[in-house]
Amino acid sequence: MFLWLFVFLGQLCLALWLGGLAVIDLVETPIRFRAKEITRQQAVAIGTRVFAEFNRIEVILGALLVCAWAILLLHAPDGYMRAGLLAGAGMWLTAMTQAFYLRPRISARRRLLNTGGNGVESQRVELQRFHRAYVTLDYCKMVLGIAGIGLWAALAS
Repeated sequence: MFLWLFVFLGQLCLALWLGGLAVIDLVETPIRFRAKEITRQQAVAIGTRVFAEFNRIEVILGALLVCAWAILLLHAPDGYMRAGLLAGAGMWLTAMTQAFYLRPRISARRRLLNTGGNGVESQRVELQRFHRAYVTLDYCKMVLGIAGIGLWAALAS
């Protein structure tokens, strides 16, 4: 009877999440680093805040998405729905890895580089490694989100 509410909630969370990822990764970040009005350090500082806030939003959207889809799966088991739930759960776990493991390490390395402490070059290498992992996981979330949309479309047909 209220299952439509969980369908709506899951689809809304996925749309907001995937849309936010696309806008931040494909529009906002490149523009921020091409803007001549701000320095590279300012662009990095803005990006740090943007990604920290979006990580919090992702964790919340992911929890809502997984809960909504899990409730739907309990009421109407289906292979597409199960695969969609796995895609959503994968996105959520990826976002939590970024928020609670990678982003704090990136911030710590960046702070050490800004203070010019010992081992600057090793900190720079670590920062680049963590940043590449973060970006790779962002694109993995996009692929999982698109897969989730496709699975829901297959379920609806």
